[in-house]
Amino acid sequence: MVSTTAFSQPRFLTCISAVGIEIPWVVETTLGASGPQVLRALAPTSLDSRGSSLALVLRYSPDMSKAGACLVTSMLLLGACGVGDEGDGPALGDPNPNRLQCSAAMRTAGSFQESATNPRPNDPLGPDGEVGTADDNTTKIGGCWPVGTWTFTATVDDTVEVIDITGDGAGDRCGELSGTQAPALETNYSFKVDRIDDPDSDGLLETYTYLGASSNFFAVKVSEGGGGDCAGIMEFKSADSKQWWTFNPNICTSANCQPAPSSSIVGSGDFTAYLDPQPY
Repeated sequence: MVSTTAFSQPRFLTCISAVGIEIPWVVETTLGASGPQVLRALAPTSLDSRGSSLALVLRYSPDMSKAGACLVTSMLLLGACGVGDEGDGPALGDPNPNRLQCSAAMRTAGSFQESATNPRPNDPLGPDGEVGTADDNTTKIGGCWPVGTWTFTATVDDTVEVIDITGDGAGDRCGELSGTQAPALETNYSFKVDRIDDPDSDGLLETYTYLGASSNFFAVKVSEGGGGDCAGIMEFKSADSKQWWTFNPNICTSANCQPAPSSSIVGSGDFTAYLDPQPY
């Protein structure tokens, strides 16, 4: 199955802390009849130049704050920031306000094949950054150039701590917690990125095509990270919207990548099982 995806920004973002749990949260909300309502817990993600974003489901790795979005550390009392009046949100003392069942962390590894028909273009200004000089078009442009095919595998990473939902002091990992199963994973994951001139602006229009066959595919997006790297986000969900897989494959192929450009894909991921279907 081949499908091209589109994505949009969440209508509202807010931060909310759970009682006694020292975990950063970002929560997506929507305006209901009685005010702001929590949709599902999300981790922060960066925005690209067009202002689009695809939020991740509950990141557990130590670098959660890398994206620089709204984070809050849980205190002994319930706190919140963002949309909503005092008293909105989960009830005070609710040990599981987001109705989580279990979670698991993952790692990704694979390779990127740059497009042969649309490779990284030359820099029209050259290294000196000035037009009309001898070095014009002698080097490739820097930054993220994700155009091509991304293919990677995912494995469960038991070395990363997961959220303690039951309050017993131990993380509740899917497959280890009674009544849960380890996340089901595809043999591999693949998508293609294309860029064409945007007829409605002076920029480029980026499209994403899922190359797999899973009916659980939800969305995919690539944003530019620091140092010229490309940060991918690929998300899947179960038919009942209770299970969510999020993968974060990353590449760095420009000349300014450190220690050196590489077509290897590395990254993280996570799986979250909820007790209730999660709106999206």
